Amino acid sequence: MFLLPVFLWAEPNPGQSEHPYGFYKGIFLLSGTTGNSFHTGGSLISREKEIQKNLKTETASGQTPLRLLGQDATPLLGLPNSQFSTPTSYRLFFEYGVTDKIGLGFAASSFSMDATNNREYLDFPRLSPSHPNPTYVEALPYTRRFYNDKMYSLAVSFHPLSRSRIDPFVNLEAGIVQYTTSSRNIHPSTAFEPVTSTGTGYGVRAGAGVNFFLTPEFGLQLEISGQKKWLKSDIIGNTNLESVQIQMGFLFNFENIAKYSER
Repeated sequence: MFLLPVFLWAEPNPGQSEHPYGFYKGIFLLSGTTGNSFHTGGSLISREKEIQKNLKTETASGQTPLRLLGQDATPLLGLPNSQFSTPTSYRLFFEYGVTDKIGLGFAASSFSMDATNNREYLDFPRLSPSHPNPTYVEALPYTRRFYNDKMYSLAVSFHPLSRSRIDPFVNLEAGIVQYTTSSRNIHPSTAFEPVTSTGTGYGVRAGAGVNFFLTPEFGLQLEISGQKKWLKSDIIGNTNLESVQIQMGFLFNFENIAKYSER
């Protein structure tokens, strides 16, 4: 039971100067983190809320029929507001120490969230010359993956304390975004049309955190970051998404790992 703490906190051996803790010139770090967002916003979210708000107004006034599994329904409390799950994010970050305090790297990350809302459909039985596009709203809410993306970016980081077991840092990055969303079209859809659309865009991210090196080769990472993404789509138009999240994970110093493997 006591071997692991002793190993992690043992004093450096005579060759420890060749295997320093912390960040330094020539280091090659790989970190993997995951976490959740505690703030999400942007026009993609507000657009979805506005569509749901309009459906609530139309069904409450009787302008648009409400149906439950194909049968006419009278809402007792009205349609619910759009509900969004807590977003989940994953990130891999490769970083090289250009100097003892400056690092350059490449990041690959993902971001996803679910939504619960209602959908409007074309009402084919009511098609007529006087009603070329009749619609109805399905009263049964559904939950599905609302948004999912992958972002690939270049990053620069600053580490004010070099060769320190406790390694605070800040970083900035920018890159491209590939995403999929089930955000509803402003125009009514049919049950036979795709319920998801894909698109591309670009994003920026700023983060601050701390690396805690348990050994010269291995450590833990905690980071708080904010990001904004500008999304392009032929189906839903141009939108944006912003979020603030906290992530935790592990990091590996492959430069030190390689030195040990050469022994």
